[in-house]
Parts: sequence; structure tokens; C-alpha cells
Amino acid sequence: MAESNTVKLVWAGKDTVNPGISADYKLIDFEYVYPNFLNLGEEKEPVNTLIQGNNREVISLLLNAGYKNKLDLIYIDPPYLSKSKYFSRIEVYSKGKKYVLSQEIFEDTWEQNLDNYLTHIYAVLSLMKELLSDRGSIFVHLDWHASHYVKVILDEIFSPDNFINEIVWCYGGGSAGRRHFHRKHDTILWYSKGKDYIFNPQYRPYTEKTRQRGLTRVKGDKYKLNDDGAMMQDWWTDINKILSPTARENLKFPTQKPVELLKRLVKTASLPESIVGDFYAGSGTTIQACEELGRKWIGCDLSPIALQTCMRRMIEGSFSPFKVQYLSGLESRYSADNVIVIKKPEVIKKEDRNYLLKIELENYIPDKKNKEKISFDVSFASLINFWEIDPDYNGKLFSSKVQIYRKRAVFDENINLSSFIDISDNKSGKIAIRIHDVFGDSATLIERIP
Repeated sequence: MAESNTVKLVWAGKDTVNPGISADYKLIDFEYVYPNFLNLGEEKEPVNTLIQGNNREVISLLLNAGYKNKLDLIYIDPPYLSKSKYFSRIEVYSKGKKYVLSQEIFEDTWEQNLDNYLTHIYAVLSLMKELLSDRGSIFVHLDWHASHYVKVILDEIFSPDNFINEIVWCYGGGSAGRRHFHRKHDTILWYSKGKDYIFNPQYRPYTEKTRQRGLTRVKGDKYKLNDDGAMMQDWWTDINKILSPTARENLKFPTQKPVELLKRLVKTASLPESIVGDFYAGSGTTIQACEELGRKWIGCDLSPIALQTCMRRMIEGSFSPFKVQYLSGLESRYSADNVIVIKKPEVIKKEDRNYLLKIELENYIPDKKNKEKISFDVSFASLINFWEIDPDYNGKLFSSKVQIYRKRAVFDENINLSSFIDISDNKSGKIAIRIHDVFGDSATLIERIP
């Protein structure tokens, strides 16, 4: 019997692709994070997981850990072969001056070699298929640079018979070209793993003219307008890019997508009990969409700034409990030469056997490699993204019960440098304080309770 798909994309290095990895890698628990002042108890370990690491290695470990055929939906916004580098641009205000801190998030250059890009995409897509359940789907978000190549690869991995839709997301704003039509759309390729995939139709409101006219004049009396509206087509013009630099949703993260776009995709191809994966998590838009829709999730990104952006987004939004892990080999990032200095902790209140401990930051000194990026005459408070406290540190895992973050996304001295924590149930005799800074680094200080 002839193969149903004999057309394949060929490039140098494809035959040597091995999606698997060495068994030497492992996931290391970094911390638990809970919504503010919420204590669920140690027996209720969070399901939702944020992981820092190379996605090929992380997915391989998840497969070995029992996640094969467990995810109902994967959305990815991978590199586009744009041959560009992407930076975060943070404005730091201190002592009446403004400093601009530009840091590379990732590069999409692939040594200017298409073969390298295709090798990466082929490997990760092959692994992701193994994570998907029989009713699962994958959405691959691309633009004009390489969507045509990736489409052929997806046909090979998932079969052309499992290609569901090419969704065209149209948007306005931004720069224009002088030698071509304005490039104002992205392509989202939707493939299922099998024939019995989850599909929840999505609807848009009827136009005013349609509501006034109805369907009876066109199709007869037995037809009427659907109460839910008109079923969505495969081109979307009703969700625009995040264009305003002052928009509340704008996290100053390059390639960030609007949450309404991800909510539509999650609603389309998952159920309340589904697990959703995003292995280029970026700023955490997919994670927020899952939170708002009540889905379990797994997020992964290699960038420490992406990881920190996700954490800040989740903490500020009071998301469900989640677990943070990182891939072995990244330990150096968490042992950087950062220094936290606090005033001597003081028990300031005793009432009805409730003990409150005052924690006050006195100084924070970034790692030397980061300190050199910005003037030495900057208030340490301006360099703090957010900080958190474990009021009963067990010496193994940082269990965050209190988080202090900026009410406005402006990096200046206006962040609370003190907090009161309840230590009535402390058993270890220790607390831990962790600072996350504008460079994407973190540092931890462990203190004994006086």
C-alpha cells in the first residue's frame, strides 16, 4: 500500500536529528509559589509547573516522567527565522535620573543558516507529538519568514490528513515597508494528533446589518440567527497586537501576544480537565489564558528573563498555586554573587499567640557582571523587580507565602522594602528571602528567627 504522504522536506542534517537527550539531565525543584498569604499545606502540591530550560531536554524529561499522551493542547510561538536578536528594554529611574537597560532575550539568527533552524523545529515538533493525547491538538504560531517550510514538516510529522486549519491573524499598527505590501498578519497552523480531536466552536457577534436583516429573507422562514453569533472563520481581525507601550497588558517583553488571542485558542481545543503546554512560554500569555479559563498548564522557556516575567505576571494576577523548576546545568544562575542585606528581623507584635516578624531590606548588590551594565549610582530599590518570603524555610524548597511587587510597571525607588510575616506556625526556626532583579537574576538570604 502506498504511503499517504510521500512529500517530505529535505535539508542538510535532517537525517542526524535525534530528538531525545542524555539521561544525565534532571529537573530540579526551585521553589513553590502561592498567591499572596495563601497556605494550602504541603500535602497539596501544585500541578501547574513553570520550567526553565532547553525545551527539547525538558520535553524529553516530561515524557520519561509519565506525560506521554497526557496533554490535550500545545501552543507554541517559536522563533520565526527572522534573523534578528530580541531585547527587553527596561527604563530604570533612580535619584532623578533615567537609565535604559537593554538585555538580549533570545536570538533568532541560527548562524544565518536555514538548515539549523529546520533541524531545531523538526526535533521539538517530533517530541511534542508524543506529549499530545489522542484527542490533542497543536497550534504553531509563525509569520511569513518560515511558515511554508514548517507547514511541510508538520505534514510529515502529523500527516496532511490531520491538518485542521491555517488561521490568519490580521492586525494593524507598527512599521511599514517601502518595497513591499505591509506585512500585517501571522499564521497559526493547527494540527490534530488523531481524528477524534477536541473542538469547541467559537463565535463572533453578528453585524448590525445581519441582525436587522436576519436569515429569513435569504434562506426562508425555517432559518434563524444562532443565539451564540456567527461561527468564527479562519481569518481573525478582531484582536489587535499590543501596540501601546503604556497598555496595562504590555509587559515590555518582545514577541508578547495578546491574552485574548490565546484564550480563543485554548477555548477552541481544550476542556476544563485538560493540560495545556507552551514550550516557548515567553511572557506567559498562554499561562494567563489557562488560568482565566481554569485549565492546568506546563510552561517552559530557556530565558531567565522570560521565567521571571512569567512569575511576576502570575504573582500579580493571584494565579493558582504553581511550581517552578529548572533543568540541571543551570545551577550557576542561582549561585551568582548577589548580596542581600536586611536589618535585624524583629518580633514586633504578640497577640492571641500570633507572632509577626518585621523584615526590612537594607541593601541589594547585584552580581558584578550585571552591576557593570548600569551606573553605580543607582538606588538598590530601583533594581528590584519583586521579592518574596518563605516564613518557614525547610532548607530544601523555597515556599513563597508573601510576595512584594510594584503596583506600577515602573522601575524606581517606589517599591515596599519591608513586610510583616506571620511566624506563629514556624517549625524550622528559619525564614528565607528571595529577590528577583531587573537583570533576570535572583538571590536568596536565609535568616534564623531571633
